[in-house]
Amino acid sequence: MVNNELILKFSNEKYYTKQEVQREMRIPSVDKIWEDILSYRSNFFRPLSLKHLTGARLNVCLTPSINKKVNDFERKLNNLMLQYTKLKMLNMNRYFEFSQQKAILNELSKYYHILNDQNILDSLIKKELSLIPPEYYIIANYLKCLNALKDSNHETISDLCLGDYYSFLMGSDELSEFYRSKEIVNEYNKVLIDKVYIGIPPRLIGESMDSLFEFIANSDTSLFIKASATLYYIYYVHPFDCFSEEISILLFKKVFSYYGIEELASYINFEKILNLKEKLEYSLSISQKNLDLTYFVEFLVSALMPILDETLDNLVMSKNKEITNEFYQEEPVKEKEIIQKEVEIPNVFEKIDLEDVKVEEKEISNNTPTYSSDIAIKNVPSGLKEEDARRLENHLIEMNPSLSKAQAFFYARHCTLGMSYTISQFKNCVGCAYETARTSMDNLVNLGYYRKEMLRNKFIYTPVKKY
Repeated sequence: MVNNELILKFSNEKYYTKQEVQREMRIPSVDKIWEDILSYRSNFFRPLSLKHLTGARLNVCLTPSINKKVNDFERKLNNLMLQYTKLKMLNMNRYFEFSQQKAILNELSKYYHILNDQNILDSLIKKELSLIPPEYYIIANYLKCLNALKDSNHETISDLCLGDYYSFLMGSDELSEFYRSKEIVNEYNKVLIDKVYIGIPPRLIGESMDSLFEFIANSDTSLFIKASATLYYIYYVHPFDCFSEEISILLFKKVFSYYGIEELASYINFEKILNLKEKLEYSLSISQKNLDLTYFVEFLVSALMPILDETLDNLVMSKNKEITNEFYQEEPVKEKEIIQKEVEIPNVFEKIDLEDVKVEEKEISNNTPTYSSDIAIKNVPSGLKEEDARRLENHLIEMNPSLSKAQAFFYARHCTLGMSYTISQFKNCVGCAYETARTSMDNLVNLGYYRKEMLRNKFIYTPVKKY
């Protein structure tokens, strides 16, 4: 009986680790009680498709207590979505959105240790700042990510949107590389026993990210568990040399946005998690050691519930503010009555001196400015016609089987001598991920179709004359 009470306590009141159980019970060994605890938890374990680099699968344990917390979070989030939708229908959402974005930027200023100026933050949100101070570049770039997230909530979650966020944060459309190519050295990776990874080996990043995108698309787990697993996995993989933490938050929001919360997800201040780094990484390390996402989920749900409450409070306050402003708006000034005055009406039949009219016409004609349609560049290269481009595309594929259809398609329409092309042009033309575009352009260089050169902070590709 005592054991049963302890089992429920250590799994439902709080989801304890073995070390925490030992500290709580103050006995030398808790092996037996820990076996009983794991046996109880096994009834609620649910395996996820995400794997540790050892090949072991990650699990989540939805005990009655944990399940209730998750359901409460999702219920509160759906209520927030309902209230926000009503606010939008009344066209009273502008102040709420502005104040939420400002709260996020203040949180980022704290994270980046920027002595923030509220006037600058206001101007960034309102897009009124013509010259951004250098220390605010990262804040402005993150705001671009939020706006992109808001405007594309139905876009599939893939490396394409990941590349967009990374490009925004880096402040460049042209990236020399995508996923991290070097090992990360930190206090976790140095440990040899019970090693925890915050940054897996670079060779495993691509495969791990593909498995994450597949999990997001196909897993039938609850929305909060899916979003939490996404945040956990990005943090664990650390796919980029920098900004992996920020992208983990953005993808966390993106999962909510894509699965029904829409643009509201971009306005919720989940960025507060960035300033809980020590607690976040501790819960992540415990989850990783035990291959049990539940520790991370419990941390997140307790950290995020107050954020939802704050957001709901701000929504109500914003609505009241909009109503107050509307109620106390000054009445429009009534138009003054028009006072009729006696106006002298000209005699339209009066004889007019035609000579005067001619002189006046001439003067007007002389004062009228003339415009020229001349432009600086007379001969604009047009490239191949579409029919010829298709013929060239087919010829390229037949002549060089190592070319993909996308590479042949792009080159056939971007092969004018003297012109230069970029990775972004390939990405936009073909509609592929940034990394695919980069490797495709480099393949065209290797096959002798383009010459690759560095221009300032980006690569350009110039067609090479083929005989």
